[in-house]
Amino acid sequence: MTSAIPSRRHPPGGHSTSDSSQGWLRYYKTLFSLLIFTMASAAHGLDIARGAVLEPGTELQYLVDPHGTLTLATLRNDRNLRWQAIPASGPAFGYTSEVYWFRLPLQNSSRQWEERLLEIGYPVLNQVDVYLQTDNLPLRQWRMGNKFPFAARPFWHRNFIVPMDLPPSGNATLWVRVQTESSMQLPLRLWTHAALDRHDQSSNLLYGMYYGVMVAMLIYNVLLYVGTRRRSYLYYVLWVSCIGSFRATLNGASFQYFWPGESNWNSQIMVLLLAATHVFGAHFCISFLKLDIRFARIARGIRILNGASVLAALLMPWIGYALAIRWTMINVIVSIAVIAPLSGHLWRLGFRPARYLLIAWGFLLASAVALALNKLGWLPRNIWTENALQVGSLVEVLMLSLALADDVNEQRRQRNQARAETFRAQQRMLRMQRRQNETLEQRVAERTAELANANAVLRQYLARMSRMQTTSELGSSVVHEMRQPLTAILSFAQAGLTIMKNAAEPIGKMGQALEHIRDTVRQASQMIDRLRAYIGQNQQQLGWFELNRSISDGISWVRPNCMAAGIRLEESLQPDLPQVYGDSLLFQQVVVNLLKNSYEALVNQDEGTRCIRVESLRCADGRPACRISDNGPGIAPDIAARLFDPFFTTKAGGMGLGLKISRAIIEDSGGSLTLEPAASGTSVLIRLPGTTTQ
Repeated sequence: MTSAIPSRRHPPGGHSTSDSSQGWLRYYKTLFSLLIFTMASAAHGLDIARGAVLEPGTELQYLVDPHGTLTLATLRNDRNLRWQAIPASGPAFGYTSEVYWFRLPLQNSSRQWEERLLEIGYPVLNQVDVYLQTDNLPLRQWRMGNKFPFAARPFWHRNFIVPMDLPPSGNATLWVRVQTESSMQLPLRLWTHAALDRHDQSSNLLYGMYYGVMVAMLIYNVLLYVGTRRRSYLYYVLWVSCIGSFRATLNGASFQYFWPGESNWNSQIMVLLLAATHVFGAHFCISFLKLDIRFARIARGIRILNGASVLAALLMPWIGYALAIRWTMINVIVSIAVIAPLSGHLWRLGFRPARYLLIAWGFLLASAVALALNKLGWLPRNIWTENALQVGSLVEVLMLSLALADDVNEQRRQRNQARAETFRAQQRMLRMQRRQNETLEQRVAERTAELANANAVLRQYLARMSRMQTTSELGSSVVHEMRQPLTAILSFAQAGLTIMKNAAEPIGKMGQALEHIRDTVRQASQMIDRLRAYIGQNQQQLGWFELNRSISDGISWVRPNCMAAGIRLEESLQPDLPQVYGDSLLFQQVVVNLLKNSYEALVNQDEGTRCIRVESLRCADGRPACRISDNGPGIAPDIAARLFDPFFTTKAGGMGLGLKISRAIIEDSGGSLTLEPAASGTSVLIRLPGTTTQ
């Protein structure tokens, strides 16, 4: 039960008397008693007025209660009890199941009330009972511990804080009863409020830096794990989380902020966190150093130690906290003692990142050993042993982060080296392959050249045969049209003879007739020469020509046949089309060939109106084009897919080269000849390239 703190006032009890002799007697008795008590307390009591921060030395005594049966009344009345002075190493007795009592005489040498805060700086003690007996004041007592809710503490602090005050020139005795499964330690200090505030500010700053580094490393390596998916990063993240949580639980911060009402959980989490720290740290080293490949037996032994730590944490409710924590600490120290030399060995073998592990595990080994020896009572409790784990874990976190970064750089260097070696090997293989191929190339060079020449001759022969076939197919139309200039020549010659016989006609008309004869003969001669040149040498005479004019000239060759067969031939020539670059005569021949195909498709049809439509137009991209369509029976889809294949024909006497050569003539000048889809009949579109407005 926690008593209230007395107010700052003098204790009651002083009174006056009319009897002067009795008053002087009581005065001298009181003065003598005060002198004797002051001398005794000066020799044995701790004067709280000496400073703002006090640590008890030889004034603090302890007594072991093996069975836990002693009470405060027994301790106050039994003068045969053997109190012992605290050893020079401090009040640290290791793991024990016995109950310890501590006694500390206090005094206040000042002439005013002094307030102090008693701090017990070891927050993992299970049960702590504090009693303060002050002269002429009631006994005050407090009960605390990590097995009691945090709210039961008289002061909201991660350590055990008891506020107390002493009257002027007063004396008191502090009794502390401790029962715990953790290490039996009782670091006592007396603070003023201001001194404790200053100390907490410095401590919180250091703890904030420590946890800030831990959280920063945690977030950084979580991002690295997300990006790389490497298992060692995951183990490292889990290890940092566990060791940071273990340190927060060891100094009481976790109980204060995270689970202040879960006292049972708070007493068990220490072993669980230490075991998890051991497991994830060991697995990180196994993964990072590839111990499964390099030292399989050692890796198996470390995993056995991991299993022992996990087993100790699971069996803690039955075997007790003290045995479980000592078992786990021994496993941790053994694992670190094995991993640290292995890191140095791998560093000597050339694995550069292992040097960071050697430094990291060396620091952690030293700090873990110091902490374990302190908890076992073999080393005194001081600033070095209490902060060894914090410093060692911080150094280890930083070193392991550097090790991971160096490992990434080392792998990048090895990949670059491997790529360079692969490139050099490929170059060597290419050189060998080139040397091996040179002989083969030399052997087949002549035959290859001969085959190339033979193929070229064959292609020329096939092209000439194709042109001859096209010319033969167009021959009947050409011969028919050649009759017109010959007929014109005959007419003009006859007109000239008539003019010569009729002396009355002017001689000028005779000259016009002869000029028409000359022009017609020249046109026929040019046509024959051009056909022969194309058939013989595949030579085109490229130049700019009028598309509509060339189409009209081609139509004039087929029109007489269409008129004779009763086939309507329609023209729809768009004016103002740009000039076309190509061979006008060969283009006329393509037009004549397509018109001839439409004519042959319609000539044997008797039903309906037979019509061939020729039109010039401008495409969407501005290029001129020519479309030739008819309303004949059309072309079946399976035949349309092979229509432009060489030697494919549907005519009884054809060779299947006419359309192939027509497309070749158009494509040679950069155009295209395609079969358009039509609802009925056949439609062919000729797109012409190289348009210009000149």
